[in-house]
Amino acid sequence: MRNKLQILSIMCLLIQLSNSCNLSNSCNDSTTYGQNTNRPINGSTKTIVNQTTKETNSKAPIKQTVIKPFLGTTKLNGTLKKENLEWKDRLVMSEKLGWKGFCSFDEEENVNDPRIWFNSLGENKYVIEVFCNSSGAYNWDYLHYYYDENNLSPHADLMSFEWFIQDEDENKKNYIKHVSFNPYGNFAFDEKTKLINNTFKSTGAAQCGWEANYKIVGGKAVLIGMRAEWNCQSGTDFDNWKKLNLKTLRLNSKKTIYDKFDD
Repeated sequence: MRNKLQILSIMCLLIQLSNSCNLSNSCNDSTTYGQNTNRPINGSTKTIVNQTTKETNSKAPIKQTVIKPFLGTTKLNGTLKKENLEWKDRLVMSEKLGWKGFCSFDEEENVNDPRIWFNSLGENKYVIEVFCNSSGAYNWDYLHYYYDENNLSPHADLMSFEWFIQDEDENKKNYIKHVSFNPYGNFAFDEKTKLINNTFKSTGAAQCGWEANYKIVGGKAVLIGMRAEWNCQSGTDFDNWKKLNLKTLRLNSKKTIYDKFDD
């Protein structure tokens, strides 16, 4: 009897072992646990999809330094040389007035004409016109300084200029206002009226573009008039450009664009 009970006990043990193997699939199986990439690995809950990584640029964007002219009042020790200017005088003046490194024309070689003009306003006051860069085939950009020699310490102020262009919208009734210390176009100074004229030509024959006139008031360039021909296909002569109403321009100006270096 005892032998029969021992045999039954052994048979029950073998049956339990067999069931355990079938349920866990761990007996006589060569598969290694952990090969399923969707399972946690090393305690992490991150799911690995294709065992590939996407390369990302961890470098921070490089902030470019914009060289800009000095925008404040420059107090000078003594007066500036105004006549018979040479190239070396331009380089000296670029340091004194604070535009060194801004105008690409300063980097030209074998140039005799410094392209700086002192336009007299009377009473020892001047508008200094500085050729700066070539902005295209028909226009250039400049710096203009209001220069006063009357005080014990002569000073110069970089002047800003205002103008308007037509917005390229469907009805063409809106305008964009520009304010710049570094205006572009074709500048001229009228010695009789003491006005500054700037003409921006969209074509070489000046059949379209805009013209602006400025009066110096309190050392500032104040816009007093504009003419324009916005349609370059009409072929309108420069003398026939239409006069614009400044009040209308300002009322219909939906956006203002300042210098790229104006904070």
